[in-house]
Amino acid sequence: MRWLVYALIATFFWGVWGFLPKLVSKKISPESFLIYECIGTILVAIFLLVKIRGKIDYDMFASTCAIGAGMSAFVGTLFFIKAIEIGDCVPVIVITALYPAVILAFCYFLLGEKFTMRQGLAVCFGLCAIFLLSSESESHEAGDDKIGEVVTTTSDSNEAVSNEDI
Repeated sequence: MRWLVYALIATFFWGVWGFLPKLVSKKISPESFLIYECIGTILVAIFLLVKIRGKIDYDMFASTCAIGAGMSAFVGTLFFIKAIEIGDCVPVIVITALYPAVILAFCYFLLGEKFTMRQGLAVCFGLCAIFLLSSESESHEAGDDKIGEVVTTTSDSNEAVSNEDI
């Protein structure tokens, strides 16, 4: 059951990680944000180095993969920040949260791991979510109303005022 506690802690911190760029996206560029994020990562790395007393495991293949994972994470983060800077949170968050489908594809094609019918169906639903959210974003840009958007009319001019205007 310890794995569940760790998974919930990871989910919380990833939630904070995903929210903070949106909070400051109008104040600094995605590139600047990523540099500051790197400083935070370095601070955590220093803490871990102290914790393990500087004894880092080494294997050429594993170390190269770990460096590649770090580079991939930061490139992904840069594009995530760019997307959330200009897009709405809901589609960006949901679409990027489907990154495990990419991992599953790598596992299937490169490692030969097989999917169950349920897992394959889940991936298909995820792809449907991407389609639905990206087409919703396009229709919103075309002027369609959002669910739950408050629209009122003023008695003086019958002009509609939405909650975005307030």
